Amino acid sequence: MTKGYRVIEPTLINSIIVDSKYHAYAVSVLFWLVEEIYKALKDQIDTFDIEVIKVEYMGAYPALGVQYQRKPFEAPNYSLEKLIEETSNRLLSEKSISELTKYIAASEVDWNEMASWVMTERHVASTYRIQVWNEFYPYHPFDYAVDQLAFRDMLENAYEAAKEKLRSSNNENTTRKYLFLSAIGLLAYGFLNTVPDIVESGSLVNKDYRWLISILNFIFPTPKGMNVFNDPDDFKIWLQANSSNLYFKESAGKFTFIQNIHA
Repeated sequence: MTKGYRVIEPTLINSIIVDSKYHAYAVSVLFWLVEEIYKALKDQIDTFDIEVIKVEYMGAYPALGVQYQRKPFEAPNYSLEKLIEETSNRLLSEKSISELTKYIAASEVDWNEMASWVMTERHVASTYRIQVWNEFYPYHPFDYAVDQLAFRDMLENAYEAAKEKLRSSNNENTTRKYLFLSAIGLLAYGFLNTVPDIVESGSLVNKDYRWLISILNFIFPTPKGMNVFNDPDDFKIWLQANSSNLYFKESAGKFTFIQNIHA
């Protein structure tokens, strides 16, 4: 079963979405909407993923990107994208401005920076996905909407193949390289189990790839001041203590604590 991909532009905030001077505010509203949509449609959240993305059509602006399984949707007479769009506009109409204000004020996100990341496609996880993609496919530009699902499948296969080769005492540099790169790529898709291979292989791969270990600093809600390069042992202890309480939020491209998913 394949996945589809649709862009949702909530009509009630279309005027601020398309105006570049309001992009930081628009991005904050869209991230808030992602949280609220997941709450409103919690019974269907396993059937789709939503993220804030950059759209280029008669200009560039932020919008919602929805990925879903290609199958008839359960609700009668509704396509999934129509349901998401109607839910978005309903939430924007029914929710009070104080709820949105509380969300923005309570967040530690620099929305100007986040808007910059979205509009230059430097979403935390995507940055590393694209870098790993470029190592595997240097002559084929990454099309986020088209390529990423097949890429994730390829990374899983490459990761398992490299692990198997290493289990059979094949410790070639090329094998280490592909284990490391596929582990980085999979972590950028939320595969927490690949972290030990990133940590263990990081010092063994070519120095040109080692900077990718920085994903560990940006993708986890580690204590302020902790840096995997300076405090590797502290990071391992922190991850071991907190791994069962981590959840990967595709909309943010980061892990968060489970109790903070809808905080």
